Amino acid sequence: MPETADTDALVDQLLTTLGLKLGGLPDGTLAMMRSMLTDPAAGEHARVTLGRQIDSISAALPAADDPELRAALVVITMVGVTIGHQLLGLDALRDASANRIADLLRPAFKALTEPPG
Repeated sequence: MPETADTDALVDQLLTTLGLKLGGLPDGTLAMMRSMLTDPAAGEHARVTLGRQIDSISAALPAADDPELRAALVVITMVGVTIGHQLLGLDALRDASANRIADLLRPAFKALTEPPG
């Protein structure tokens, strides 16, 4: 049971972080996100930053197969939602509250962070 409580706390923390990102990002972060696919320096900065986030989440996961892959899937999901909301202004994401998005993502994040079993 402690592992479930730990993964619940991790999922809560991830969704809170995503909610903060959906509330708005600094202009510098948005500019970096815009250019990370076309500018090699911005791309490298994004890889390093995201790599640190993946390493941190991976280290927090209970013993499981592919912790780095599971963490990478969580991080890139958060990046995709943030891009869709902040940069692309997708209506479905812009019209939904951060709480609604978190409610829908919770089962996926939980599945990615729980030990297999």
